[in-house]
Amino acid sequence: MGLPLLALSGDEIVAALERGGLRVLSRSNRATVLTRGCRDVTVPAGPVSGDALREILREAGMSYFTFLDQLEAADARLESGIVPVPRRAR
Repeated sequence: MGLPLLALSGDEIVAALERGGLRVLSRSNRATVLTRGCRDVTVPAGPVSGDALREILREAGMSYFTFLDQLEAADARLESGIVPVPRRAR
């Protein structure tokens, strides 16, 4: 029996991955590309299925439970009104 996978939006997944240490490399209407070291992870815009989430987490090198912790922290920041100001790319 596998873990229950969530159906989330691309924006929710990106927020959690950023909290987990990845940074946004590029963003378009179709997808966001994040990076950490030699890992590049593409997150599609819009709804993301459970299978796609599993693949994104594998590419990011992040466990499901770590992702859930980061997702919860990202949701708490958004609900509290604390939204990080994006840094300018160098």
